[in-house]
Amino acid sequence: MYVSSLNVENLRCFERAKIAFEHPDTNVKAKADRVENVTLLLGNNGSGKTTILKGVALAVLAPVIPAAGYKPHCLVRRHAGPPSPTVANVTAALVFMEQDYNYAADMRADSLPAKATAKILSRGDYEMMMTSAEYSSTAIDSEERTVSEQLLEDDSPAYFTVAYGATRRVASANGSEVFSEKSRGLRYQRVASLFEDHVPLRPLNLWVPGLESKRRSAAINLLNTLTPEDISFDGRFDDLQPIFTHRGIDLPFTTLSDGYRGYIGMVADLLHHLNHACPDGRELTEMTGVVLIDDIDLHLHPSWQLSVVPKLASTLPRLQFIVTSHSPLVAATLYARNIRVIESPPDRPSRVNDVQERIHGLNAAQVLSSEYFGLPSSRSQDQEDKLARLADDVAKRGSPEASIAFLRELSGKNPE
Repeated sequence: MYVSSLNVENLRCFERAKIAFEHPDTNVKAKADRVENVTLLLGNNGSGKTTILKGVALAVLAPVIPAAGYKPHCLVRRHAGPPSPTVANVTAALVFMEQDYNYAADMRADSLPAKATAKILSRGDYEMMMTSAEYSSTAIDSEERTVSEQLLEDDSPAYFTVAYGATRRVASANGSEVFSEKSRGLRYQRVASLFEDHVPLRPLNLWVPGLESKRRSAAINLLNTLTPEDISFDGRFDDLQPIFTHRGIDLPFTTLSDGYRGYIGMVADLLHHLNHACPDGRELTEMTGVVLIDDIDLHLHPSWQLSVVPKLASTLPRLQFIVTSHSPLVAATLYARNIRVIESPPDRPSRVNDVQERIHGLNAAQVLSSEYFGLPSSRSQDQEDKLARLADDVAKRGSPEASIAFLRELSGKNPE
């Protein structure tokens, strides 16, 4: 399953907005000016990037999120002046793949919903969530279960959706935090870190040792493919800790830097969920579904930022990635067709803008001064002021010395 677009109404900073997403489509020939399975959301802090990610998860998993105990908080839009709205609506347009409709016996593609909707009601300071989806009411087996009930079972590969919030972290090695959340349902656990700061990701020791040999090898190979070349994992554990080899030195996972632990923890958690949902006899890379990642550049060095999205997109080509970032380096690895800019005009609702300016291959300074970020300059303000004074001196004096001083400062040749 993929999400082709999302409509939101009165959701946090949005009054009304529609946003389209890139997704793999085997019926369309790949184009050179986009990455087929990635949509990057850019925008200022508070513009609504995370809200879009939450909207996708709320709509796609509409039938199961309320039952998991999730309590909506401040999702219905508030504004000064006239009374604020009392209802927020989120509707996702869905595209289904063989993985979705082949799970259940006698499943037909036309039995699946074209859309899924979440509705959030605000009653003063209290909010509740009501959900619906345009599912077929036709029973599909002897137990008279509906399409939605069977597709959203924990063991079903249909509706595969995983999300990672900006506060993501890996659980302790004993997994007590993970097990304490077990009653909330696997479907919600896969997206919970997007909604709740304290929800941890599953550590490697809780699932890798129990894999059969072929799947274990596949998972470890994918983990190593998705991580930087200077670090690797061969499947060893010591006192519950996975042992990574970093530049020739064996180190337990907990001793790695925040950047390594955050990124490897997220990738490992994704591979765990892929393994759990992947039917026997199929490769993990064949899985389809949606992966939502907030601040994909979190803790990452610029060299990682230049490779993280292309590596995820090419290694897992059938997954749809919808991600947010503030990094011009991340943005420059994609194309205009992959990027949506969320704008937040003063005293106005946020809106989605598809910028058509070239971005792929530009350097960081060029990206920052483009329409995607809109900065007047990538230099610090005091440096801009200094250059302005030197330029003014050139205009007034017109001497070679003043011109040389300006050019040296502009090129960074002057000593500090």
